Amino acid sequence: MLGLTPVQELAEVEERMLRDDDFYQELLIAEDDLVDEYLAGKLATEELKGFQSNFLVTDERREKLRFSRAFKIYLAAAVERQAATSSKPAVDHQRKWYQSFFPASDKRVLAFSAAAVVLVAVLTISWLAFRPSRSSQVGQSLLAVTLSSGVTRGDGETRRIAIPSDTGVVQFQLEVTEDQPLTYKAELISEAKILMVRDQLSSRPAVNGRLVDLDIPAENLPTGDYRIRLSGDSAPLRTFAIRITR
Repeated sequence: MLGLTPVQELAEVEERMLRDDDFYQELLIAEDDLVDEYLAGKLATEELKGFQSNFLVTDERREKLRFSRAFKIYLAAAVERQAATSSKPAVDHQRKWYQSFFPASDKRVLAFSAAAVVLVAVLTISWLAFRPSRSSQVGQSLLAVTLSSGVTRGDGETRRIAIPSDTGVVQFQLEVTEDQPLTYKAELISEAKILMVRDQLSSRPAVNGRLVDLDIPAENLPTGDYRIRLSGDSAPLRTFAIRITR
């Protein structure tokens, strides 16, 4: 999730995810815990970098983060409202109202009912706050950029890319000339420093050859010059030069 697993162990983890349902469920729980630690500011520096550059590359995880943030905001607001408006007579009146529907001996039903009300409210607020607009569905939140292959030594033309302010993820579609699908590794480099590494990338068919998709959160691409270095088994080393502007 954070890009810290050794490359030689990734295949084993992916295989176990496919055949072991319990292990897959544990990973989902770990994702939730990781989101909670991120929102609480408990991640170390390296973990934070991995979270931003590796964890948030899928729509599902970004949606999970948005929902968790909305849930925390809702709970905090509910606690503030309760502290500002609660009083003993009101509480007693509310308790009598509930007891007219639920006997005092069945407290579990009361607890489950209250939890269900809170859950419905949270889901409704989150859907209204974070539902994708029609404009985002046609590509405003994801910026796709195709980078032509053929630059093998880093001395080719620099591609200038302007990233709109509402872009969440930049998807670099890297052209390759290999006919068969291969496994690639991509590195994002700035000033001779490797900022990010993506392993186990696969190519997909395209109109002219094949493409390797590299998704990078837009917040990890401030204005500046970068190189994307793409390598793979039986494939030549390719370097794509880009200049990001805001």
